[in-house]
Amino acid sequence: GFNTCADDAANIALDRDADREIFQWEDIRNAKSAHVDYWLCFDGAKRVSGSASAGVALLAYHSNGEIILMCTAGKLLGTLQSEFLAEALALEWALDLFSTTILCV
Repeated sequence: GFNTCADDAANIALDRDADREIFQWEDIRNAKSAHVDYWLCFDGAKRVSGSASAGVALLAYHSNGEIILMCTAGKLLGTLQSEFLAEALALEWALDLFSTTILCV
């Protein structure tokens, strides 16, 4: 499924030891004006070392069935003790990223 995009974004942030955001602004503006449904995927990742990250994917789902990937992002979360905490922080960040992305366009 599309949550693989969020999982990949979280793992890329850990592999590169850096935050990463890729926005398709034209697609975001088009989606907002077309009144599409949004699909927000998120995932938390934690390595054995404790290093953790969050990944997000934002997609637009058009009424004709077309799905467009509008954003992928990965964010380092530092060192965490719990995989559950990585997931919870990923959800919080995903909701924040969604609201600021959609509201700022």
